[in-house]
Amino acid sequence: MTLALAYFVLIRPLLNDIDNARAQEESLLNEYREKDSKLRNLQLYQKQIEDMERTFGELLQQLPKETEIPGLVEDINFTGVSSGLRFNNISVQPEVKQEFFIELPISIVAQGDYHAFGSFVSGLAALPRIVTLHDFVIETLPEAETKSEVPVLKMTVQAKTYRYNDQPAEDSTAPAAGAPK
Repeated sequence: MTLALAYFVLIRPLLNDIDNARAQEESLLNEYREKDSKLRNLQLYQKQIEDMERTFGELLQQLPKETEIPGLVEDINFTGVSSGLRFNNISVQPEVKQEFFIELPISIVAQGDYHAFGSFVSGLAALPRIVTLHDFVIETLPEAETKSEVPVLKMTVQAKTYRYNDQPAEDSTAPAAGAPK
């Protein structure tokens, strides 16, 4: 009877405490493993963020500044002429402001053969600035206007370049300057 009483009063609570400690140990060990895994992934995520910030900075450098637009138009003209195109018109259109960037459309009308157009597009892709081409229209010219056996084509294309919009968007709910409050 004394042994049974000693077991239930002294030993059984100690065994329960040991079982609780083991369960707590297992729980803490699992928590440690999760935090260790997150720490390892955090270091990978931080490296990815650094890589993305560096890449973003490099891409921002490829966007022309406002003062570089005339030089970019000259580069487009030089690329076209060296490709064998004859330009009818290159005109810079009004800027289109977006949330994070400003789009600058450039309307291009040129004449040449297929190879000249291919060389021109390839040359634009090699420019150090980002230029995208949109809305191609390629038409053949009447044979009366061409003086060779190679078909001469007329291409109308919309080139677009972009620059970073570093001006914060104005809050439309804010009162205008000088307006009564």
